Amino acid sequence: MRFVRRMLPVLLFGTAKMLDELDRNLLKRCAEKSGSNLSDILEPFLEVRAKRTLYERLERLEAAGYIRIDREALRGSALCHVTDEGKEALGRTSRPDQEA
Repeated sequence: MRFVRRMLPVLLFGTAKMLDELDRNLLKRCAEKSGSNLSDILEPFLEVRAKRTLYERLERLEAAGYIRIDREALRGSALCHVTDEGKEALGRTSRPDQEA
């Protein structure tokens, strides 16, 4: 139940789901290595954040609809795929100063 409470603000934040820099970078990595194991996706971020935190971020991205984690394709392994909504979010600019 604790995980659900931490996840709710992300899911209920207005109509637009807000992504911070780490979320965007994880989403980009998922797009670059679509179909890869979660451990391969998280590898470059392990120096920045704890492994458990990164897995929770991926679970939040999945709950928000940006990625799909396939837990049944390979036994003992979970594969990450970016959804159309995730691709759209990568195409959007999130900060007004980046437009132009």
